[in-house]
Amino acid sequence: MRLTHPELGTTITRFTQHETASLAARQFNSFHKIWLPVVRKSFACCSRAVEGVVRDEFGKPVAGAEVSCRYVRLNGGSGISGVHPLSSILTYRTGRFRIYLPSLKPPEPWQFRMRMRVLRENPLPENCEYMLIVRVPNDLTYCPVELWQSNTKPAEITLARTRRPRRQQFESLDVGLISKKEELARITLRYQPFKPAARDLWVEIDRRIILEGGPVHSGRYWASFETEDGNRVSWQNLIVKDDSPDELTFKLPPPLIFRGRVIDPVSGKPLAGVFVGGYSGSMQKTMAAITEAEWAAAEQLAAEPKLIEEALKPFLGVNNFRQIVRTSKDGRFELKQPQDFRFYGVAAFARNRLPIRDRVFPDSAGTEFPDLPLFPAAKIQVRPALPRFRWALSPSEAGCPMPSLCSGVSRKPSNRRGLSHSGN
Repeated sequence: MRLTHPELGTTITRFTQHETASLAARQFNSFHKIWLPVVRKSFACCSRAVEGVVRDEFGKPVAGAEVSCRYVRLNGGSGISGVHPLSSILTYRTGRFRIYLPSLKPPEPWQFRMRMRVLRENPLPENCEYMLIVRVPNDLTYCPVELWQSNTKPAEITLARTRRPRRQQFESLDVGLISKKEELARITLRYQPFKPAARDLWVEIDRRIILEGGPVHSGRYWASFETEDGNRVSWQNLIVKDDSPDELTFKLPPPLIFRGRVIDPVSGKPLAGVFVGGYSGSMQKTMAAITEAEWAAAEQLAAEPKLIEEALKPFLGVNNFRQIVRTSKDGRFELKQPQDFRFYGVAAFARNRLPIRDRVFPDSAGTEFPDLPLFPAAKIQVRPALPRFRWALSPSEAGCPMPSLCSGVSRKPSNRRGLSHSGN
């Protein structure tokens, strides 16, 4: 949507796919009003706007550049987000612009229920920083920029330019390269110059360059892809120089390998046949809910069982496992993280053992975990005598399980190993 005012200039509002679908379905409650990033000179908030000029590398003004802002950073570290749908202001023939971020008041409970949105009356504070995005959609030879700009001084923004076209190729999770347009449309490509200023951020590249090819500037590029099940795949960063080829190939990173050993901390001996899994989060069940029959069925599985195995279903209700293996005779295990998924942590568990979890902090080549101790465990029944208190069992500094009483939530351990088990 394009609007022009003789005093305020021209604005562009681009609706997202979700907002377009809401409009088509006549669901206007989510944004029945559109607030534009413009302000009159006579208004008090004009002094809190950002004014500046956009030029090319030779100092010539760039007319028709779109300048937008989605976030303002305040002095105290907090921030204010813009109002959706976000709109942009177009630069004049002289390359000049003035932009102000409209923002909303925090809604009252009754306003939240009715989806009411009330504009913030007080102007933005002095000496805050706007997150500006500047691009020229009608001329892709200009390189877009995303940067922080203070509202206490005029903005001097320079857009680099190149006319050399290049095409991008992206390795597929399957064999070969991604070729389907609907898959290419889900790729996000970001750019950063070789020598970014302190205020420069990674900026998103126009998707037309991904689909059709186009001008590609020298610098660093980072690409990611959202799969149909919601996981995100990231390719290795690509360096583009003046002598880089006309076809650029983004390669998938090698799979990360996580290795370690599970031991009995009482005897110090390794434990064979223990289940070890890489997971993304916790579910509603606990290991204490696994029955003896379910343990017996799981213990018949091979060293690298598939997640579709019926015997693993009870354990998938405890953690969102993406891979499960069993330890060898010497207690060792090896987990391979898939390229379309990132482990949040690793859990080790076995029958009549206290399960343990460890966070994943991988380096570029994977992680060698310290020994994971599985203490002998038994089921106990606790009847709390104090109301509103929750009983929790956590590993202590020495790694031994220690009970604790805490109000409302279980006590978190101070070391890296996660909560072993808790119950009411």
